[in-house]
Amino acid sequence: MMLLNYEYIKYKILDVLTECKIYSFPIDCFQLLEHYGYRIFKYNEIRKKNPDLYKLCMHYTEDAFHYRTSKIVAYDETKSVYRIRFSLMHELGHIILEHNNGAPQEEQEANFFSSNILAPRMVIHYGNCKNRSDVSELFKISEEAADIAYNDYKRRYRYYASQKMAKTLDIITYDHFYNKKEQQFIYQISACECCGKTIYNTKDTLCDSCFTANEVPLRYENFKLERDFLVAEHNWLYGE
Repeated sequence: MMLLNYEYIKYKILDVLTECKIYSFPIDCFQLLEHYGYRIFKYNEIRKKNPDLYKLCMHYTEDAFHYRTSKIVAYDETKSVYRIRFSLMHELGHIILEHNNGAPQEEQEANFFSSNILAPRMVIHYGNCKNRSDVSELFKISEEAADIAYNDYKRRYRYYASQKMAKTLDIITYDHFYNKKEQQFIYQISACECCGKTIYNTKDTLCDSCFTANEVPLRYENFKLERDFLVAEHNWLYGE
């Protein structure tokens, strides 16, 4: 049995991240497949449109299936969102790695591809994930998948503990996510809900300026509500 070529798969993942300009997590799995020209269908849609293809899908897997000739990816919409995301990236792994025979090794490679593109180990580090729950929340993957990714990251932690990375692949990956203008490793990009300004690496929905502008009025409103409640409670207990 041949050993999996992990480094090759990681380089292929980096190619996808670069080509699709992915700098923020969680990734859009549907957008990635569409980028490579694949149409995406739910199993129920396939069953109605093409019963024979549906039977073929179910023969191979209950989770997801890709048909290279027609550039179709189908998935079971009844599964959990996290399982669907993993299954879709599993199929992308088959596509990118040009698998063709469904051998056990190819399934392992596709699983490795899916795990590492959904939750790159370096991003786990710079995203300050402290446990599998942090990984699950940041990358929108299941607790089980997050546990595997986090344990794998811990084994590689020494490579990310400093920016003096030993491997060329690590250096290229770091450079991909490092934003020179912002002078930081970017792993999450969003827009301020108030002004639309781009904000980085935060769960907050407001930029610093809008947060400051809204914090004082909000605190005042909370203070008034608490004060009114205490007054009403006092009046009810002791009378006016």
